[in-house]
Amino acid sequence: MPDHLCKHCYSCEVPFTLLRRKHHCRLCGMIFCSSCSAYFMKPGGGEESRRQGTMRTCKMCYEHLSERGLDVVVRGDGTAGTTAARTPP
Repeated sequence: MPDHLCKHCYSCEVPFTLLRRKHHCRLCGMIFCSSCSAYFMKPGGGEESRRQGTMRTCKMCYEHLSERGLDVVVRGDGTAGTTAARTPP
């Protein structure tokens, strides 16, 4: 989604301002505020993904991957988790 078309967070619908920045979910591509996109995961596996760091995701994508048992390892608060039981509040 192009930045200039998005005026509100896709999840909570708060308007974007100079202080409330836009963040893209790296999986679905939608635009969210920092609170609604405070979920991170490591892409793929192996040595190369460790060098790439983490990807910002929205809550819906984070939970979707968690439920399928994929390696969702970093949350917005910095704690680790790999199952749906450890999803963010």
